[in-house]
Amino acid sequence: HCTKPYERRNLEKQIKTLRLQKNIFLVGQKNKDEIVDILTSSDLFVHPSRGENFSVAIIEGQAAGLPVIATLCGGATECINENNGKIVQIGDVEELSKQILDNKIKYLSDLSYIYKYNKMQISKECLDKFSSSAIVQQINNVLNSVLK
Repeated sequence: HCTKPYERRNLEKQIKTLRLQKNIFLVGQKNKDEIVDILTSSDLFVHPSRGENFSVAIIEGQAAGLPVIATLCGGATECINENNGKIVQIGDVEELSKQILDNKIKYLSDLSYIYKYNKMQISKECLDKFSSSAIVQQINNVLNSVLK
């Protein structure tokens, strides 16, 4: 979701120039059900933010089992590791492009792909760390340690 119209127009122009209209979709603001549908039909979550607090969007992508490629801002380092994605510097378009393309390893000589990341492992790791029950347990642990 681009908040500035000129940024969206610039992205649309770049996508068209690179002939990636069939591969990249700028979906804009969506409701929760629409987000779930988009995530479950995707192979990769790219979050090239220039400024971010802790990103719920990254967690949502990972909960759906998607590897995440994000920029180094906000809480990306808290969520992303070698098992679930890559972090790139803000504004490093070449590295961002490389990581997006490197997400798949071509398999044999046909057009099918084998993926570098395990979607089930990504989802499990995310839920183990960030689900509501995991957060409640972390809070209980802190409270218990303070009370002792």
